[in-house]
Amino acid sequence: MNEASDKPSSHEGALSRLRPWVPILVACALLSAYSAKSGSPAPLIELSWRDKVDHFCVYGLLATLVFQALPSHLQGTRRWLCAFALTSAFGIWDETLQHFNPARTGDPLDWFADSLGALAAVVLCSAFPCVQKLAAWSCFSLRQKKACREKSTTGQIGV
Repeated sequence: MNEASDKPSSHEGALSRLRPWVPILVACALLSAYSAKSGSPAPLIELSWRDKVDHFCVYGLLATLVFQALPSHLQGTRRWLCAFALTSAFGIWDETLQHFNPARTGDPLDWFADSLGALAAVVLCSAFPCVQKLAAWSCFSLRQKKACREKSTTGQIGV
């Protein structure tokens, strides 16, 4: 905060807008690192439903994070379409990265599972406010609420 006013500085405002993207960038970096890792050559593609469920779930969670991180002026259809498009585009990146790695196999069906998981997640977040509240849950916000409650019971608010 600026000492001259109670308004946050532009630096603090920028940090607060970037903070929700940190877990997304970390997740994308970890997924890309895993896709780029070397090792023995990839086996022939088998249609494994467990693999597709894994892709569906991971990209559903990623899309939920993206949905929550988008700016508040994006609402309704524009919000979920943007979250879906960004997550699906990352899925294309991930499968392309795997395609050029001899130890991995880029599979269009994996991208389809990625996109389907992302679509399901953003539609659920858009259609059901309770899912959106659950997705916005943070252990940090719980700590802050607990600290506020403790301050209010000890009379330290406004000090």
